[in-house]
Amino acid sequence: MGDATVKIGYWEPHSSSIDFCESNYLHTSYVAEPHNVWSSVVGLSIIGLLGFFKANPTHEWRFTIAHLTLFLIGIGSACLHGTLHWVYQSSDELPMIYLVICLVYAVIESESPRGKPRYPWLPYVMVVLAAVNTAVYYTFQHLYWIFLLTYTLGLAVLLGGMFRLVFLTKGRDPSIKKIYRFAIISYVVGGTVWMFDMLYCNTGVLPVANVIPGWARGVTPHVIWHISAGVSTYHTILALVCCRLDSLGIGYEVSHICGRLLPFVTITSSEDATKRD
Repeated sequence: MGDATVKIGYWEPHSSSIDFCESNYLHTSYVAEPHNVWSSVVGLSIIGLLGFFKANPTHEWRFTIAHLTLFLIGIGSACLHGTLHWVYQSSDELPMIYLVICLVYAVIESESPRGKPRYPWLPYVMVVLAAVNTAVYYTFQHLYWIFLLTYTLGLAVLLGGMFRLVFLTKGRDPSIKKIYRFAIISYVVGGTVWMFDMLYCNTGVLPVANVIPGWARGVTPHVIWHISAGVSTYHTILALVCCRLDSLGIGYEVSHICGRLLPFVTITSSEDATKRD
């Protein structure tokens, strides 16, 4: 989108159902949107890896899969923004739906005893749900609003479950509420920036972005969305981890990395919290 300095890019003609605000091939003919590429890796993949290594003290598969899916979303997003190809678009958007499904499962089974799920059949239902969403996605991939609708519906279910788990459960630690409030604020800020970037691209964003000097030329507010979405997802998973530790009766304390941007939890009790599901 926008007035690129390179007439023909390596990946043209583009086959994705959406083209973002950043001017295509502004710095090189091989990468369509370089700023959206690096911000995907930093804001999503690196944060996902930090969560994998630092924010899963129970070592349960539900949280391992969630963090790794966040990592894969960042890789898929980087590939999408780098190529604007439909294959890489699906590698970005489908994992977003899978991550929501994974987190909904974690909410439902948050209070079950370790090794004794409340609903043993639930993983199979989630796999079927993921398969149905995949079929719907590929059937209507050319309609971007179908993906937005599917993702938003799943997100609404997740938000409802998280609200009950975090704010309506008696005796919930205030630190968990603080973590999840930050997740909500980060997502709202990122979502607002995403909408502004899309709605006012030609009239408000590009006239400024394309006159920025040096390597930052062409950078748009979409990079803020990537970082905000990654931080929000990280905090949501961590809030679920803390709720899980509460239900298992395992003591923990909250510390921080990257200043106070990313919290993580450390086990303080002597209970064995390292067994997988």
